[in-house]
Amino acid sequence: MLELPAIELINANEVRGWHWRKERGVAAGIRAAAAVAARQAKVPRLERARVLYLVHPTGRTRVFDPSNWSLSAKAAVDGLSDAGIWEDDNAAVVTGVDPRAGARQDGARVRLSLVVIDQGAPPGGAL
Repeated sequence: MLELPAIELINANEVRGWHWRKERGVAAGIRAAAAVAARQAKVPRLERARVLYLVHPTGRTRVFDPSNWSLSAKAAVDGLSDAGIWEDDNAAVVTGVDPRAGARQDGARVRLSLVVIDQGAPPGGAL
């Protein structure tokens, strides 16, 4: 499990009002944080993997939809690519990026964690 720091995330319900430059800047921060987390954890190179992203709401959040943070998860998966965990994040290598509700946590920001599941070599040995 890779824990990203308490940084600003992209929520699909909120991003509509953002300037494109802000969205790209926040995505770049998420991408960089995920790359650093993967390198620090020394995640090995994988041929195929599935990624679960856990959205940890604040204690004040009553109801939430983890899939609203899919843009944050995409940026994080790109960061894992930057860290060299896999050749590319295409569908043959990253077989899915799935949302999950994480544990509530203290703090002012929703947080994101990533669970990278090694799925071994592809069937038939080829991508």
